[in-house]
Amino acid sequence: MCEHKVNFCHSFQTRPAKSIEDQQLKKRVATSLNKLKTIHSHISSNLKKLRNKRKKKQMDELSSFFFSRYSLVVAQNKEDRETCFSTRHEVYCEEMNFEKERSTGLEIDRYDDYSVNCYIKHLPTGDCAGTIRIIMPAIRHQALPLEEKCIHAIEDKALVPAQLGRTSICEISRLAIPKSFRVRQLKAKAPFKPSGKQKMSKAESVLLEHIPYLSLALYFIALSICVEQEMEYAYVLMEPKLARRLKMFGFNFERLGDPIDYNGLRAVYRIKPKSIESELTPALRSFLMRIKSDLAGSLTENMFGSTMKAEEEFTASKAA
Repeated sequence: MCEHKVNFCHSFQTRPAKSIEDQQLKKRVATSLNKLKTIHSHISSNLKKLRNKRKKKQMDELSSFFFSRYSLVVAQNKEDRETCFSTRHEVYCEEMNFEKERSTGLEIDRYDDYSVNCYIKHLPTGDCAGTIRIIMPAIRHQALPLEEKCIHAIEDKALVPAQLGRTSICEISRLAIPKSFRVRQLKAKAPFKPSGKQKMSKAESVLLEHIPYLSLALYFIALSICVEQEMEYAYVLMEPKLARRLKMFGFNFERLGDPIDYNGLRAVYRIKPKSIESELTPALRSFLMRIKSDLAGSLTENMFGSTMKAEEEFTASKAA
């Protein structure tokens, strides 16, 4: 009986010591876990920085690659504009059959009177590698093409261009890249192709392996001019699949209605030009900034079609 009491008392007396040891062990484990979390956080942060640095380096390589082969031209004279019009004729009339062929070989319409036309010049050959235009109404009677041809495609009438100031809106249109340069664009992957060891998301893979650098450059040119001219919204009529692809690069075009049949399936979109820089993927920002810098000296009054003349004539007719 006494022996049982002794064992019981001994067991009771040793419990506090074990409890203290357990608490100390728990504290050591918790401290170690916190240290591991801190180390993991630092590693994750450094890996993210390395990934961003790698992407920026690849986009810097894209800028170097692009500007070693191409230059940007904002049409300032008849010769430059005709280069844009002939490229549009090649793509829209001869290749796509969207418009009737013209005997002049120039695809031109009345909207060009108040448009800025731009193109990308291939330095080795001097050929036009792609063109785009920005239609900028300067006075009340000048309309956007989509207002006259497919305004019904905008479901919310509060979003139609007419609800905004005439000089605060524009339409980006007539993007045209000749077939030979579309093929060249697809083949030119070397400067920004990731290594086979890199693990990337689907978006990153598309961004680096299949980047449509001519198309992106043309949109960057157009939106840079929109920002310079203080456009509140730029409207675009485009294929939904193109809008989805551009979204992967940070172009957040807002769709304003269901697609319609207009030279294929297309929908009306709009975008705030001033938001593009903040919404772009970080990797593409350096490309945009290089384009904006290159355009800086080209944005003059001469880049507008006959807008100034049209405005003067309209004002004179009203005065008479």
